[in-house]
Amino acid sequence: ADANETESHRVYAANALGEFLSGGGVPALSKAVVGDSSALVRKAAVAGLERLNSSGVDGELALALGDADTDVRMAALHAATRINSFTDVASVVGLISDTSSLVRRRAAETLGVMKAADAVAGLIQLADSDSDAAVRAAAIWALGQIGDPAARDVIVAGQQDADASVRSSAIVSARLLRL
Repeated sequence: ADANETESHRVYAANALGEFLSGGGVPALSKAVVGDSSALVRKAAVAGLERLNSSGVDGELALALGDADTDVRMAALHAATRINSFTDVASVVGLISDTSSLVRRRAAETLGVMKAADAVAGLIQLADSDSDAAVRAAAIWALGQIGDPAARDVIVAGQQDADASVRSSAIVSARLLRL
């Protein structure tokens, strides 16, 4: 079998393990998340862990947040919002400075879903200075979800942002904080 065929078999296997909805697949998926050479396989393994509502045998979901591949990091952020036992805020906070604006935006959204009070300072900086309007809007939304009064000034300032999505997020967040 050639390399592409072998890779597609591993992707299929990772998908199948997640579909069985049996915890018995967690060890193999955990191993694939951190050890497979293919980003497609690692992404499928993260999705499998998500379907099994597992962070992995030894925290592999948090390790996937640091993967070199953007798609794997995005899949891990998606899973982090859906896996009940995932609480590694520090690993998610590390992604608000990612080189990919998509990852920074999703990290901010994830922190909002997690209501991560430890992330407020980083989210304020992101909302105040990121060059991407979608990232600023996500950061302001997350700050509204967290509800820390320290975010007041950046939320008020966001209502005057040049971008409509940022202004909209700021208006919603201001209501949540009763500003």
